[in-house]
Amino acid sequence: MKALKNFFSGFAPLLTLLILVAAGCTDPITVGSDLLADDRATVDFTDELPISTSTVVNDSVRIYDASANARAGRYLFGTVEDDLFGSTKRDIAVSLRLALDGLGSTAVPAFARNDSFQLDSIVLILPYDTSTTYGNEVYGSSMDYELYELDGPLSDDDDFNSDDEIPQLPTLLTSGSFSVSEGVRLISDTLVDPDSIAIHHVRIPIPMSIQDRFAQADSTDFESDSIFVADVLSGLVLRSTSPGTGFVGFNPSNSEATLIAYFTRIDGSSSNFYSFDIDYALANYTFNREGSLAEELLLPGNDSVISLVEGAGGLLTRIEIENVESLAGQIINQAELQFYLDESTGVDYENFPAAPLVALYFRDADGRLDVIEDIDALGTGTSTANRQFFIGGDLETDDDGRFFYTTNLSVHLQGIVDGEYEPFVFIRVVPDDTNPERFILGGPKNPERPVTLKVAFTEF
Repeated sequence: MKALKNFFSGFAPLLTLLILVAAGCTDPITVGSDLLADDRATVDFTDELPISTSTVVNDSVRIYDASANARAGRYLFGTVEDDLFGSTKRDIAVSLRLALDGLGSTAVPAFARNDSFQLDSIVLILPYDTSTTYGNEVYGSSMDYELYELDGPLSDDDDFNSDDEIPQLPTLLTSGSFSVSEGVRLISDTLVDPDSIAIHHVRIPIPMSIQDRFAQADSTDFESDSIFVADVLSGLVLRSTSPGTGFVGFNPSNSEATLIAYFTRIDGSSSNFYSFDIDYALANYTFNREGSLAEELLLPGNDSVISLVEGAGGLLTRIEIENVESLAGQIINQAELQFYLDESTGVDYENFPAAPLVALYFRDADGRLDVIEDIDALGTGTSTANRQFFIGGDLETDDDGRFFYTTNLSVHLQGIVDGEYEPFVFIRVVPDDTNPERFILGGPKNPERPVTLKVAFTEF
């Protein structure tokens, strides 16, 4: 009750200030003399609007937006499987292009134009970003993969989403595993590349079947990207093959992301390398909920006690606000939703922490998810810190050490009351395209920490 009084009492000084400002523009002798008691505005409060929650499927992640010629910056890889969320599998593919020389022209590799060189090995270098690597036990663990060949270049005219299939040739090139390290490693031996730098990355050895194709190609096969992609190699597809301890967030747009071909002079007198650039990357995220808690909660009617959220194209919590017509004609001063993390199911928050930030979304007239008006009104130039100050959404801890989120939806709720929006919103991890965090929220019927909606409004 104390918290509710504090929530409500903050609006009385604001209303008083507004009345005093209005009075400053009016003759002080006559102010209020013509106001009837029934005309005076009063501030009221309610936390009794009925709400329901449910688990729904999230929209896929836009990997490539053709209209904006924009690609996602991070791509998740790995497989995580448990009884709560089921199996989440994330794969990646990269397309290649030739390097350029100092004049901006295509650089033909020395091993293709000079018979005195021989190809030694080829390695795919994939930098990763520790800020988007998820799972506290992922470092030092092994991730299994299969490597395939990308089936031709994709058109720049078509969008690509995370639920779209990556086109690949059917033949398995090779399989193996790599480990993810917390520390940085040199990309190449400094004896071969004195300028080599140390970064977070994994190395995927390319099998002899592809190396032989490079070795047998001549200089004409490297004259242009289109010829190279058609005759030598268009790209590679990396498939996660077994459940692991988390996801690694690859950054193929990093300038150090490359396919390196190492070669030497036949007489052994010198060693060198050629770096093929990453042209673009694709990602495919698949979810199998069979036999899991998620499968059960996705069925109609299984809601309001707990709900699930999973980032990067996974799951959303849908919140429906009922009886909004009771606020018709009122001005919403402030509205806050508060959700607590649910721990009754044994979710492993130690290894898979909840998202540090969430936001509320709604579906626009075209059915697309968009941030609620409270967030949109701040503008794109607003810093993350200011957004969190005004809107909330960051993960907090109460006096008992329990984790919760509080989000502001004052402007959007006014739009719901006025009939501009449907009476439901969605809780989503942000940024959703790169953050795969997963967690469970208590619903309005949760016996320990139910979700609450607190609304302060001006009544006329």
